[in-house]
Amino acid sequence: MKPLSEADKERARNQKIPKLSELLELARKEKKLVIFDLNSPPRSHPARSSYIRLVVSVILDSKIEQHQIFWLPGSDRKYVRSKAPGFQHIGRLFTIEELRKENITRINVDYKRLFHNGLKEYKSANISINLYLVNEPWLFSLAWCSRIQSVTTDNLQVLKKINHPYYFMTPKFYLFMWIFMDIISAAFIIAILHFYWRRESQSEKILHGITSYTGKVRGL
Repeated sequence: MKPLSEADKERARNQKIPKLSELLELARKEKKLVIFDLNSPPRSHPARSSYIRLVVSVILDSKIEQHQIFWLPGSDRKYVRSKAPGFQHIGRLFTIEELRKENITRINVDYKRLFHNGLKEYKSANISINLYLVNEPWLFSLAWCSRIQSVTTDNLQVLKKINHPYYFMTPKFYLFMWIFMDIISAAFIIAILHFYWRRESQSEKILHGITSYTGKVRGL
């Protein structure tokens, strides 16, 4: 990310952290999706056992469309589903069996863990993916080319300007490398076959020579 200008720093210093209700009001007006982490309060906090229900109540009171809420917390999902059936429940990098058991069709994943574990299993199961934290154009391009459904970023001012993936090889060079590697692979296979053919041919000649020599000896 680019460093902040002095004007941006001053603007940031004068800003305050919004309440959840204020964030939801803004998202409702702008028709934006909302996703947030929700950590439990300390043990001594009076809302320790009811914080999930309090947050759900604030969301419902805001009148935001329920489908705009990406619900991350795994606690008390049964209650949340009963009070707000339209919330989109988001899982972590669980197994397909665990996600199906919880009736979850979307996951929120650290890009390092996802690309390490692979995409094939989740794509085959029609699991949608939100990837975080995607701040670099090359990583955004990789997510785009991998058909990731959505990303979380702190670098919106840069990524919003990207209207196509950044290719690190030109299409012509990519095509050349593809054809070149195919030719190399074909030549390698032909070389192996030729090697085995020559070895078999020499073995047959040696065997034929031994047989002929044995015949001559017997004739004597």
